[in-house]
Amino acid sequence: MSFTTDLKSVALRLKSDDDDLRHTVLEISDVFLAIARDVKQFPEPLRDELAAVVEELKSVQPIFKSQRKTSVLFDRAGLGKAGRDQAANLARRMISLAEITLLETK
Repeated sequence: MSFTTDLKSVALRLKSDDDDLRHTVLEISDVFLAIARDVKQFPEPLRDELAAVVEELKSVQPIFKSQRKTSVLFDRAGLGKAGRDQAANLARRMISLAEITLLETK
């Protein structure tokens, strides 16, 4: 797939999830991390934010890939509210990066 197609699909997937973003963030993380490897495709002013999102996304990956519940997003503190809030924040940031980048590349 191409850079823009992958970026659009990540943003669309995150936008369309209205249930529990923790699962969606983990599902699309491999695609987003692959896209983010090509830093030069992103506008210069967004690269620091991209690096921060990538770092946070890497930090929430499950200890065991086949066991999503081993991610810090599924911490039971506050009945998972902290993890849901963190996933929602990550999703907003990834959507913003995607939308701004797609606007800049037109």
